[in-house]
Amino acid sequence: MISEETVRTVLCMCGDGIAEKLFNTFFKKVAEQFRTMFLNKESVRDGYRTTLGWDGQEFAASYRKGEADRKLKGALGTTLFDCTNRTVKGFAVSQSKNHESEDLITILKRIGVDRTAVYVADAISFKAKVIHFLDRCGCDWLLSLKASNKIMYRQVKEFDETFTGEAAFRKTISETASGRDEERTYEAFPADKVLEAEILKKYPRIRSAV
Repeated sequence: MISEETVRTVLCMCGDGIAEKLFNTFFKKVAEQFRTMFLNKESVRDGYRTTLGWDGQEFAASYRKGEADRKLKGALGTTLFDCTNRTVKGFAVSQSKNHESEDLITILKRIGVDRTAVYVADAISFKAKVIHFLDRCGCDWLLSLKASNKIMYRQVKEFDETFTGEAAFRKTISETASGRDEERTYEAFPADKVLEAEILKKYPRIRSAV
């Protein structure tokens, strides 16, 4: 059995693209077994569009070829995950942080773009480069927003604090998660009511703020 340390060492010595080939070669059967174990077909609701999410993960290692600093990360990988069917659609590796958006573009150029899906990610991927790429492909996306995106975040926050009318769409979902009963309410508003003209000009395909 290959040890965890061996895997980490090999990953940090490999160039971009090699790690994916290793995963496909050595872990394909494992991935199929996990898919059988974790795929809960009863949770997939008919009539909803496929959701594809992507995120990055760090691969820790104590050695990287050509580097004296043993604290460097071995590599950083980005996974494109089919949240509807609970399967991995693609994978990419880079050597520096905050490359999730670039990695997504690399993955989609390799496997093809699913224009029927909705692409989702956390706030670190709210970048013009990836948004414009998805827009050119005719894809719909839903990206998180944080205070680091100062101008847009301020506009959304001010709208939330001052608006008193009805939302264009409102839905409340009740569910039990980790033994707790939770209730979440989602409200959507037309983008032109929330965001200023400068933002709408930069991102012309924004339709709603949720």
